[in-house]
Amino acid sequence: MSIKVVITKQEMWDLGFEKFVIDGEEYVDKGPLLLDSTCELSKAYYNLLEQKKREVLRKRKEKERRVRKSK
Repeated sequence: MSIKVVITKQEMWDLGFEKFVIDGEEYVDKGPLLLDSTCELSKAYYNLLEQKKREVLRKRKEKERRVRKSK
C-alpha cells in the first residue's frame, strides 16, 4: 500500500526551505534534503510527512467506518 502525501510550498517555506523564483513561478529549494538527511531541517520535513501520513490514514479509516455503518 502506498500513500500519497502532499506538502504545500508554504509548509516547506515555514520549515525554513529557501524560496526561489524562475519566470515568476515560486519554487522550493530542497537542497538540505539532498545534502544531509540528518540535519534538523530534514528531520522536521520527515516529521511533517509522517504527521500528514497519519492524518490521511485516520481520514481513510473514518470514511471506511461511515461506509460500513451506512450499509
